[in-house]
Amino acid sequence: MPGWQAAAAILVFVIGNLVTFALEALVAGIQALRLEYYELFSRIFATEGRLFQLWAPDLTPTPELTASSGFAPERHQP
Repeated sequence: MPGWQAAAAILVFVIGNLVTFALEALVAGIQALRLEYYELFSRIFATEGRLFQLWAPDLTPTPELTASSGFAPERHQP
């Protein structure tokens, strides 16, 4: 006769499958809504605004940064 471990394993299996099913249903629902939103609103709204420009910080080393970090850039002789 199986012990409580078998019942616990079956319970974990069933609950795990229910959670997985719920998450998959949520993902499918979100994707369907996203597609509907994209298809619907792309026909209604006119393009306005400005073009997207990627934000990129200035990564050139400054004298303060190179002195404090011990980094010495190579100097090229003319």
